[in-house]
Amino acid sequence: MQHAVILNNKGGGHGEIGYHLSKALVGKGMKVTLFQDENAKMDAEPFCRYNILSGTNIKICDLKNPPNVDLDVTHIFDNYSK
Repeated sequence: MQHAVILNNKGGGHGEIGYHLSKALVGKGMKVTLFQDENAKMDAEPFCRYNILSGTNIKICDLKNPPNVDLDVTHIFDNYSK
């Protein structure tokens, strides 16, 4: 199975892009892991809707010092940089 990783910064516009990108990728049958910058206002849109993203593994972390994870990844989407 293909596995996509999305890196999302704290901005609401970036969050909206990451949210819809995740839905689209899952809809195409991909496994998705979304790394969300911990400084995002998680009670605001679109972040508060992350809980309904079925098929997406959401990891909230400091993306300036990301966690060391071992993932078998086929696609990376950098939605962190401006």
